[in-house]
Amino acid sequence: MDLKTRVKTILITVIWAILLGASGYLVYFFVTDILSPPPKNIITKNLFFEKDSIDIANFKNTITDICVYPEPDKNDISFSLQEDKINDFIDDKQYQSLWKRFNYEYTEHFIALGDQYFNRSDWNCNDNITKHSLKIKNNGFVELNTPIWNSLEGFETNITCYNEMQYCISKIKGIAGNLRNHISVDEIVNIKTQKQDLVTRSCIKNKSVESELINEYKNLEEQAKANARLTVTPITLEYDASGSSITINVNTNVSSWSYSSVYSWLKIKESASSLTIICEANPDTKERTGNYDIKISFDKFETPWEKTFATINIKQKGKAAVDLSSAASMLRSAVNNSPTQVLSNGKYKGQLSNGIRSGLGVYYWDSGEYYFGNWVNNNMNGYGMQIVPAGTIIPNCPNCVVFVGNWSSGNRSGQGTCYDAQGKLIYYGNLRNNKPTERYPTTGYNNYMFNKEIKYDNGDKYIGEIKNGKRDGQGIYLWTNGDMWYGSWKDEIRRGYGIYISYGRNITTGRWNGDTYLGN
Repeated sequence: MDLKTRVKTILITVIWAILLGASGYLVYFFVTDILSPPPKNIITKNLFFEKDSIDIANFKNTITDICVYPEPDKNDISFSLQEDKINDFIDDKQYQSLWKRFNYEYTEHFIALGDQYFNRSDWNCNDNITKHSLKIKNNGFVELNTPIWNSLEGFETNITCYNEMQYCISKIKGIAGNLRNHISVDEIVNIKTQKQDLVTRSCIKNKSVESELINEYKNLEEQAKANARLTVTPITLEYDASGSSITINVNTNVSSWSYSSVYSWLKIKESASSLTIICEANPDTKERTGNYDIKISFDKFETPWEKTFATINIKQKGKAAVDLSSAASMLRSAVNNSPTQVLSNGKYKGQLSNGIRSGLGVYYWDSGEYYFGNWVNNNMNGYGMQIVPAGTIIPNCPNCVVFVGNWSSGNRSGQGTCYDAQGKLIYYGNLRNNKPTERYPTTGYNNYMFNKEIKYDNGDKYIGEIKNGKRDGQGIYLWTNGDMWYGSWKDEIRRGYGIYISYGRNITTGRWNGDTYLGN
């Protein structure tokens, strides 16, 4: 074989060897790098890949109760995915896709199981579920303000609302269990407010819990009404004309109770277990009565209710009128015995001048009217006291039954004072021709009174003006022996001009200082 042929053969052999080697390398590369099966650990058991090497279908099928839902842990899941990425089982794009998909599927299944949980009758793992929900948000499983994020917010709201409703129901049952011993109106009203707030919010999907809350509160109100009790002792109060205070005992299991409208002449001091009714002095001759309904009112309940448990009956005697009825016999006896003059309409006992009434004296009309004071020419003239009988009013002076003041020719004229049937000063001022010339009635003289009678231990009596409870002004003193004295008084003693009339016909006029006669 020549050299040329040999070289050609060698070249062909080399070329084939090169071609065969390249082909073998390609086959090896294809078999080892392309056709070889993926490593088993890319199907990560813990992450349950659905596709792209993750199957979460098994995860969703095996977890059917939210109360045993696996706790989310971003670090564990992220570590597993990063391991796959480091080993080139997945690239960066696949990693991001798998991480996002797992978060979504995990959260979506959690919410789906939550919806089933709301339909259950027993909610027994609220705290764990709430903790899971918070971790899902805090660990970055879902993005803020996305639909899934908002679903989790709604989920937590339902759990919170359920807990609040159950707490409210529990509190209602606790109050109901103690109603026979104590009914706190404020506590029940506060529960009502909480209940109304929860129902108004419509914050829970499971309406059976809401219905239970509504029914429990309704039953609480009905039980409170049925268990309310109240007793009062005494229920009949009687006061004399001077007034006083009486305390009644109130026994009840309700935290608050009330009474009907207050009368102007009664004042009330209230405590938790008693009622003190203070009755003012009766300024009128008429008896006055009143009553109080003691009641329990649940006016702030959802269904208002009120019941009267007792009625207190009050009676106060009237003040005796200034009619001299109790002293009348002594006064009439003193005037009628040996009168100075007997006239067609009455009797006079006092000073005369040539048979004419002049000076000091007392006139008693058959009608029951009296006049004590000065006379001139048979007319009341000067200073004197007029007292009209019961049921009669002095003309031109409304409600006036006693007049003490100046007279002129038989008419009330000048400075004078009027008193009503209760002895209260109702006018102090000028008069002309029997008529007041100033504002009537007068106010501001509450310490001045006309007393129908002050009776002393020895039987003597005083009829007349008083100031601050003492004899002061014009007054009549009656001794038990029939003698009488009319004139001016100051600080309980006779002081000034007056007339002493004995039971017989002896008359003495002049000035006195206490029991000392100073003469004319």
